[in-house]
Amino acid sequence: MPKITLIYPAHLGSISLRTELDWNRDHPSRPVRQGVFHDFDIDLGTRHSLVFKPVLHTPQGPLWSVGHNFRLREGIDREIYPFFSEGSRGEVLPAQVAGRKISIYLPAGYSENTLKHYPVLYMNDGQNLFEPRAGRDWKVDETLDSFHLWSQIHKFILVGIHHGGTHQDRERDYARRWPAYAETVVKAIKPFVDQRFRTQPGPAHTAVAGSSLGGLGALYLAWQHPEIFGSVACFSGAFPNYGRPFLEMVDQRARPPIRVYLDSGMAGFEYDGFESTREVRALLLHKGFVQGRDLFYYSFPLDEHNETAWATRFSLPLQLFFGDS
Repeated sequence: MPKITLIYPAHLGSISLRTELDWNRDHPSRPVRQGVFHDFDIDLGTRHSLVFKPVLHTPQGPLWSVGHNFRLREGIDREIYPFFSEGSRGEVLPAQVAGRKISIYLPAGYSENTLKHYPVLYMNDGQNLFEPRAGRDWKVDETLDSFHLWSQIHKFILVGIHHGGTHQDRERDYARRWPAYAETVVKAIKPFVDQRFRTQPGPAHTAVAGSSLGGLGALYLAWQHPEIFGSVACFSGAFPNYGRPFLEMVDQRARPPIRVYLDSGMAGFEYDGFESTREVRALLLHKGFVQGRDLFYYSFPLDEHNETAWATRFSLPLQLFFGDS
């Protein structure tokens, strides 16, 4: 008999389940354990799955949980952190750490359900993630809001790390002065985030990502600090012009215990680094990475080197690194 566990502050009200068998009938929980857990044993009978939704009972009446319905499957227990009174969109907060701007995306439900702790994704080129630049942006908040609404991935916090604003600033951070940038991220920005927000701080729950030069910088961060970052996504890495030092470092050092997502387009200027990205993939395979296990490589024939293309591919590593199993 599969079990549903709802984790929600008990003092905010009692919780029941309603299911597709009768959306007007409350399925009560077993006695609350430790003041926060609401457990339900569900007899599926001859069914293989059942659609359900949590309901919070308040003096003003019942509140249905925000987001789409959940599905319980035969033989699979579910653990859910519902929320009921917040909207379905996340919030982007500005901050400044060690003289550097950062943008912090907190998923919907963060403020209401204070029992949940979150994985974190750090991303380079933070100013390109949420606001259009020259008419293009990654549409990060829109993508995450949609995924979270449908419970497609585990919710996580995203931290966009801004650079100084010029191409020279990006070169300095992601190509010429990697160690200084890494020290800022590892010793200043990540501790700030872990202290201020409810995070899961270990490498299994911490990823880093970026595109072009920022993708190269993300790979460097993960390769140098696997004790911090367990996963890395590099979109259209700037390997043709800046990748040789990274390739030499990879060739000389042992393979760290990280998962790597690697991609490129195949159109536009220099074919979006298609050939050089394949060179990096070959080197990673030689180092012992296994495609489909800890290395995920893709190419996209019509994609050029811009935020519009990266926005369409952004969801792939999210499902690999934060997929809801």
